[in-house]
Amino acid sequence: MHPSPVDCDALLGAVSQVKALLDGVGAWMAEAPRKELAHRGREKFFERTGRVNEDDRSFDARMNAFLEFLVLDWKPADVRGRTLIELFVAEQGQRLSKRDLDLLASASASQRSLFELVDKGKRGAMFGDLLYGGRWRIACSEQVLGVDAGDVIEARIVSIDGSLALLPSIYHHPSEAAVLARTMVEEGLKRKESPRDLSDRLASMLLRHDRYPGMNLRQAYGPAGHGH
Repeated sequence: MHPSPVDCDALLGAVSQVKALLDGVGAWMAEAPRKELAHRGREKFFERTGRVNEDDRSFDARMNAFLEFLVLDWKPADVRGRTLIELFVAEQGQRLSKRDLDLLASASASQRSLFELVDKGKRGAMFGDLLYGGRWRIACSEQVLGVDAGDVIEARIVSIDGSLALLPSIYHHPSEAAVLARTMVEEGLKRKESPRDLSDRLASMLLRHDRYPGMNLRQAYGPAGHGH
C-alpha cells in the first residue's frame, strides 16, 4: 500500500513556523547578556564555512544555516554542553504553546547532512545520506526544484507530524561537482574525518565557486577552495 498523500501546503506551512520560531530564538540570543555568546557562535560558523557577503547568491541559505548551527548544533562550554535551543526552552518554554514546543523539539531532533538525490516525483524526493548512511524521502518534491538525480545538497531534514521536510538552508552543489563532492566525502570518512568537518569544507568550496564562477571547478573544489 502507498502512504496517504501529504498535504504539502500544511507541511510547508509548518516548516515556515519552525523557521519563525528559530528566528525568535536567534533574536533572544542577540539580547544582552547572551549577545557575546551569539557573536562567538557566528565567528565559529563563518570560520568553518567561509564568510558570506550580502551579494553572495547563497546569502539567505547561509544565514539560515548559521542560525541553525547557533541554536541547534553548537554546545558552548558556557552553558554546560547544552544547545542554545535547550537553554531557550528551559528559560522561556513556559511562554510557548504546546504546538510551538513540539515544533522546537522536532527542530532539535533534526539532522543536517550531505545528501544525494536518488529520485523525485509525485510521492516526494528520495535522498541518500552521504555522511551518516540511510535513505530519506522528503514528502514534498517542490522543496528541491532544480535539483536533479545525482546532485548533492547540504540540508537539514526535520520530521513534522510524521512527514519529512527540509528547512530553508539548502546548499545545492553544482551538478558538475557531484562526483568531486562524493569522492571527497568517501575519502574523508575513510580517514576518520568528522562528518561536520567534511560538510563545512564543502560549504566553503561551494562559496568560492559561487563567488568566482569563472574559476575551474577543480580549483574551487580543491585544497585551495577551503578558507576565505
